[in-house]
Amino acid sequence: MLDDILHKKISDESAILLSYYNKDSNQIRWLHESDLKERNISSDIAWEQAVSNLDKIMENTEITYTEIEGEKLGMIQADEPYKASLILSNTIKGKVVGDIGWPIYAVAPARDFVYLFSKGGDLINKVGNVVVREYKNSGYPISTEVWELSDKKQEPIGAFPSE
Repeated sequence: MLDDILHKKISDESAILLSYYNKDSNQIRWLHESDLKERNISSDIAWEQAVSNLDKIMENTEITYTEIEGEKLGMIQADEPYKASLILSNTIKGKVVGDIGWPIYAVAPARDFVYLFSKGGDLINKVGNVVVREYKNSGYPISTEVWELSDKKQEPIGAFPSE
């Protein structure tokens, strides 16, 4: 399915795809190897630029919090279609550490839906139904995986069953 789309597999269920977003037409176009060849850009440079772009978006993105049984649940407030990708940003730590600590857990069941919560809390046991519902009902589902975000990695620690 991914053919020559520029991608990196980050788990059994998920991959990062390089893309271009045109705000004027509100369209996303996946980038292919041929796109880089035409522009004489190396894939290393393209990936570095993608990370830099995510960091810039994250720096200008608000995270709002709601309290559930004494714990803070964070939600990324972004209009770009890259909301779920922002969990891969290097700058997310600075946005959350004062509110929910670090490392944290994140779920991104759909392109436009992200929850962030403390690794030390109990919210992981309370968000599963919402994660699965968002995954099943979204036009742009991603995964029911739970991600641990830390200084060393962004790694899935498991997934909510979607069946």
